[in-house]
Amino acid sequence: MVVLAVTKMKEGFCVAGMTLQGRWVRLIPRGNYNWPAIKYRCGGHIEVGDVLKVDGTWRYSDPPHSEDYEISAASRRCRLTNQQLLAFCREHREDGAAFLTLMGRQKRSLCLLRVDRILTVYKDENPLKDRLAVLFDNQWQRNYTKAPGFPCTGLQWRAMQSLGLPMPVFREVYVVFGLTRGIKEEKKTVPPSPMVISIIGDPPLPGEIDYQNP
Repeated sequence: MVVLAVTKMKEGFCVAGMTLQGRWVRLIPRGNYNWPAIKYRCGGHIEVGDVLKVDGTWRYSDPPHSEDYEISAASRRCRLTNQQLLAFCREHREDGAAFLTLMGRQKRSLCLLRVDRILTVYKDENPLKDRLAVLFDNQWQRNYTKAPGFPCTGLQWRAMQSLGLPMPVFREVYVVFGLTRGIKEEKKTVPPSPMVISIIGDPPLPGEIDYQNP
């Protein structure tokens, strides 16, 4: 599989990508959903563009999180260049119907789109809480929850924001969307919420990821 998103969650990290045939995979540890760390046993960190060999079994979680794959072993085969990663995204990008299925919280929780523009539509005192809109099929998609726009949890975007660097002017750009798990409790139910979990572009997002404080 090719890693397309490495994201920061409250209690850890989430790693998602596609098989070489284009099937979505969200790597999850046994008995949990998120990873406490994203470091290979042999050293180095899991990054977008890594090509992994993974062994495990599909964990059929409640919809829409149909992509969960509980792994028993994983190893990195190589890391794609940015141009190779863009070519993979170009081959496996999805359409508006896939995006609408994700936004409807139906059957899927991951989606890869080629977009025309990305715009910050909500700025917070904490730049890690800024929110984004994307221009896709001549329409601006700017999800509304507590504030307009999609929150972004990708580690590379967080690095860019933390360093105060401007978003580049993209010649070509892809966005990975993902849904949160939502909350189901006796007194509180919060449906899964859409986020931007990765931005893969030409040029790539700037900045070095601080793995001590991602």
